[in-house]
Amino acid sequence: MLKSLYIDIRNRLRELIAGTEFDGKVFFVGGCCRDDIMGTEIKDIDISVALPDGGIRLAMWLHENGHLAGEVSAFPEFHTAKFPFLMSSWSLSIPARNHILTAAAGTP
Repeated sequence: MLKSLYIDIRNRLRELIAGTEFDGKVFFVGGCCRDDIMGTEIKDIDISVALPDGGIRLAMWLHENGHLAGEVSAFPEFHTAKFPFLMSSWSLSIPARNHILTAAAGTP
């Protein structure tokens, strides 16, 4: 994925969640942050949501408000979801991570 598309996705997600329960609670994590810092190709995007069942809730909210290019694949037993973001053919994953996010985590 081109870095410009990655930045566009981050900015668009930031705009969409502004003023919602997700504002300030959504973080880009994992390999996309590493790849961005290292200047290598971004292969996927993982998002962590600092709310109970926040990942699935965010995915469903995006779907209900017409911001997804397809259906949400939710995996409640793992507290994860995967979905195709409308502005990209790339899917965004919300991994099952129950850790404390620090300032090093990328916010949208």
